[in-house]
Amino acid sequence: MPESTPPQLVQLLASQELRIRTGILELPIKLLGAEANLAVELGVGYQNICDWKASRIPPDQFHLGLSWEVIISDLAEALLDKTLPGYCVWLSGIDVLLASIPFDDRKRFWDFVRGTFRRPRGLLLSLPERAVRVLPESERASWIQFDRLSTWTDHSFKA
Repeated sequence: MPESTPPQLVQLLASQELRIRTGILELPIKLLGAEANLAVELGVGYQNICDWKASRIPPDQFHLGLSWEVIISDLAEALLDKTLPGYCVWLSGIDVLLASIPFDDRKRFWDFVRGTFRRPRGLLLSLPERAVRVLPESERASWIQFDRLSTWTDHSFKA
């Protein structure tokens, strides 16, 4: 089965069709940092989760205390942010947070967001292409199987 295009994935995540409305968008390295502009093209709300997290750290706190549960909680809270428009919200930077937790915890994270993370708005997580340390090939294959992974290409918006 061929992968969905980014617009098709966003349309699916924004609809009420799925029980779990989370997807992954892989970006070429050259597009990292351009997510806000790409989000406008896709018509979704956008936030870098690392910037969002940093803005909420008390000044006297020196450690993030990250775990897969904390990252899930942060995603849920970010999706409640009404300043982010739309039925689907794109959160980038998740790879940075995931890289800071142990491998087994990353597996728990992916299992949870793929099978249990149910929210009223769609969630699009972006990762750099071939980020196998944070998204192993076997996990990537599961997302493709359920048609919830897309890769941004130069022709993502062509018919």
